[in-house]
Amino acid sequence: MGLEAPLEDLVIDRPYRVFGSEPSWMLSKDGSFDRYYFNLLTDLVIGEYDINPETGVSRNPNALKLYKAVKKKDKGKKADLSIVDRANQYNSAINVHILVTYYGDYGKEGYEQTYYDRLLADASIQKNIMDSLTKEVDYISTSYGISEGRIGLLLDFKNIPPRDYGAFIKFVSVLSENFKSIGIKLPPVTAQSKGRIPRNILHELNDYVNYFIAEAHGYEEALSPTEVSKLFNFLDNRFMIERTFKYYAD
Repeated sequence: MGLEAPLEDLVIDRPYRVFGSEPSWMLSKDGSFDRYYFNLLTDLVIGEYDINPETGVSRNPNALKLYKAVKKKDKGKKADLSIVDRANQYNSAINVHILVTYYGDYGKEGYEQTYYDRLLADASIQKNIMDSLTKEVDYISTSYGISEGRIGLLLDFKNIPPRDYGAFIKFVSVLSENFKSIGIKLPPVTAQSKGRIPRNILHELNDYVNYFIAEAHGYEEALSPTEVSKLFNFLDNRFMIERTFKYYAD
C-alpha cells in the first residue's frame, strides 16, 4: 500500500511489533485514545498494577479501574468505548499487556531492600499478586472477547538488589507458568546508571520471558549548571540509546 493511503488503512508487517502504552495517569475524559490508530499497533500496554511488597495487592487500586471506567464516544461504532474495547474493535489481533511495577521505593529510607527481599521470598505475597492479576486477565478476556493467548504481563521492576536476582528469576518463572505472555522492561544504560540487569541474569530470564523492551526514556544524565555542559549531555543521549541496545543485545 502506497504512502498516500489513509493511516486507518495501514497495518504493521509481521514479524514487527509496535507497542503503545497508556498508563493510568493518561486515562481521563480529556484523554485522546479515541483518536489513536490502533491498526498501527500490535500491542497495547495498560495499567499499572504497582505492587505493595507487604501484601502483594495493588498500591493504587484505582489505576487498574480506569481502563474499564473511562469511556469515550466512538462516532464509527456509535457507542461509548473504553480504550481496550476500542483497540479490539479496530484491531482484532491486538495483544493487551498489564503493566506490573515495583521500583523498590516502598518503606522508610534505608529499609527498601528488606521489602524487596520479602516480596521475592514470600509465596503468600506472590500468590496474592497472581490471584489479582488472574482476575484482571479473566475480566479482559470475558468483557472484551479477547482470548487469553493475547493477554499478558509486562514487568517493570527497578533497583533489584543483586542478592535478589536468583529470587527474581524464580518469581518470573512462576509467573510464566500462570500467564500466556511475560515481558520485561529494561532500564536505560547510561554512563551513570546503576540499575542495569547483568547479562548473565538476562540469559537466565530469557528461558521464561517472551520479549524484552528497552525503555525509551531516562537517558538524561545529571546536568552541570552551565549551558554548554547541558548541551553536550543532550547531544550524547542519542549515543546512549545505541549503548543500551548494544549492552542488552550482546
